[in-house]
Amino acid sequence: MTIDIEPLVEKVDSRKHQGFYAYVHWVESGCHIYIWDKFRFLTVDIYTCKEFSAEDAINLTKDFFKCSEVSNLSFYFSNNDNLESKPSDKYVFIQCKNYALTGKDSIWGPEDPNVLEVLEKEEIKGKWLNLAAGDGRYNLGLLKKADEVLVTDIDKNALEKLRKNTPEEYLSKLKIKVFNIIEEFPFEDRSFDGILCTYTLHLFPREIFRKIFSEIDRIIKPDGKIVIDFMTDIKRTKLNGEAYILSGAPHYAQEEAEELLKEVFSNYFVKIRRSSNSKNFEKTDPPFRATFKGVLLVAKK
Repeated sequence: MTIDIEPLVEKVDSRKHQGFYAYVHWVESGCHIYIWDKFRFLTVDIYTCKEFSAEDAINLTKDFFKCSEVSNLSFYFSNNDNLESKPSDKYVFIQCKNYALTGKDSIWGPEDPNVLEVLEKEEIKGKWLNLAAGDGRYNLGLLKKADEVLVTDIDKNALEKLRKNTPEEYLSKLKIKVFNIIEEFPFEDRSFDGILCTYTLHLFPREIFRKIFSEIDRIIKPDGKIVIDFMTDIKRTKLNGEAYILSGAPHYAQEEAEELLKEVFSNYFVKIRRSSNSKNFEKTDPPFRATFKGVLLVAKK
């Protein structure tokens, strides 16, 4: 952004309001900040006609003000000049800014033995979808057994790392698609023989999860298989011991998640396995440690 007028900061002290007001004017528009120091609460309004990363702005605000929790909502003017909201921005979880610095291994650490066991034992053939694949955990195992694997994620940089790490002999089987998982899937009905989704669906509240499931159900073929690793009871702490709250993400208990999965997959043949774990995620941004439980589901339509 190009600063047009130097930032203005004023202290507000009246019967109704106590705190601070700040404003900076850009050539492209401006930014307002309102702070209620008594309640340890603030709002930030950014208006601009220039493209920018909402995720970077959110992270900068959270880090600068040392916020323990952040909520956000984006708006934009469409071509017909009607103001529209983009609530999907609230559910964009990108936890690595530069995959080029993370090496060959996944930022999410080694592949989980329970998921590996399922993928080794289950019959995997035809066309599979690795949904929200990130930087590629489990994908090589799919490529070795399936005829084709389409990997998707909202983060194109993660998928580029996945592609670079794929052995040349399997590249002809690999297809890549960038899209937001909470929007309509860009695939035809009944187009996949199998779907894998790990470390992702726990990030969404029930109404969003059901929307995602309806798309999964739409694109899976009859007799198709679905493998989901759903994390629960998550406690995240930064490596310095400070609590780490992932803004916008709900908190599921293991029994609650299992009931939800059984409910939405009620028309499927389902196998469920429970697990518990703890890991350090040192290559994420920020690095953190998590203790968690999980529900591993294998479903056949």
